[in-house]
Amino acid sequence: MRRRRVVVRVLIVAIFLTGWAVTRTDARRPSLELKLTEGQTASVSGMDLVIDVRKVRDLTSEGCVGGPVGCPDHASLEVSRGDKKREITLYVPKTESQRKQRVDQAEVLGFRIVLKALQGKQIVLEIEENPSRSLYLIHSADPAISLGH
Repeated sequence: MRRRRVVVRVLIVAIFLTGWAVTRTDARRPSLELKLTEGQTASVSGMDLVIDVRKVRDLTSEGCVGGPVGCPDHASLEVSRGDKKREITLYVPKTESQRKQRVDQAEVLGFRIVLKALQGKQIVLEIEENPSRSLYLIHSADPAISLGH
């Protein structure tokens, strides 16, 4: 731990002395909401993304009496981008523990897909591009040098 602090301090001093600056941008990336039904396939233009809604289960509306854990309302999706395909299942969070686990979202093929609503055989998804990547910009006192990481 002590070694880590020393490395960070040396890095900070080096940045200060050389005129480099590091800034973090947390600009909200654009997101898109889609309303889909079971069996529907949506092609998202501009993102090269295809979402196929395989199965939607609204067990609560069907009268399931197993409580919040015993009635897992969920949507099974196949997400494709180019020649890559991934299958994901998103659940409606019904407990605080499930919300903390983020059972309603998945990061797949460079996107975060969030299940915003589920009713009957319909779902609402929010899609956000590259959400987990924070953008750090490194600037130099010399305007001819600028690196993005």
